[in-house]
Amino acid sequence: KYYFLRKFKTLTGMTVHSYIVNKRLIKACADNDIAELATALNIPADKVQDAVNNVIKQLNKNQFS
Repeated sequence: KYYFLRKFKTLTGMTVHSYIVNKRLIKACADNDIAELATALNIPADKVQDAVNNVIKQLNKNQFS
């Protein structure tokens, strides 16, 4: 169990939990409009957009490192 968690973080640069949350966020954004997500989550649209941009930036950084 712990070997997997350490190896996963070494390879991806993020924890398993963070990876799953990020993937879910990207899928939700692909399936829905940012404004719809913001309304559903009761969060300002600019905050949702910032979160999506941060996730994409983090995934890209880890993918090419």
